[in-house]
Amino acid sequence: TADPEAPTSAEDDEFCRVAVESLNLLIAQLMDKTQLPLHKMGFETEAYRKYVVAQDAVNRIAREKISRFTERHEAGELDDFEKASYLARAINRLRADDCAVTAEEFEDICVLLLN
Repeated sequence: TADPEAPTSAEDDEFCRVAVESLNLLIAQLMDKTQLPLHKMGFETEAYRKYVVAQDAVNRIAREKISRFTERHEAGELDDFEKASYLARAINRLRADDCAVTAEEFEDICVLLLN
């Protein structure tokens, strides 16, 4: 169970807000039968523009968080909880000699998972 008293940052609050907004905008577009035909004809709707703005914010914040976490990982500054996280273990696998995933692909995957 999440601790409602746990401290949060303004960045965390913003990330959650825009992630939920982005998902809501995407679902609304999927449910609107006019959106896909308009998109296929090359029209950019207001709903799509709002989605892009929200999704850009999600991606920006996620990439900043991943970058800072990676820097702290490389500097050996993670606490035990962070060391045991999926992201830290994924970074370790990325650094392995036989990893076929590039750093860019890794970041894209992590952004998708955070989203």
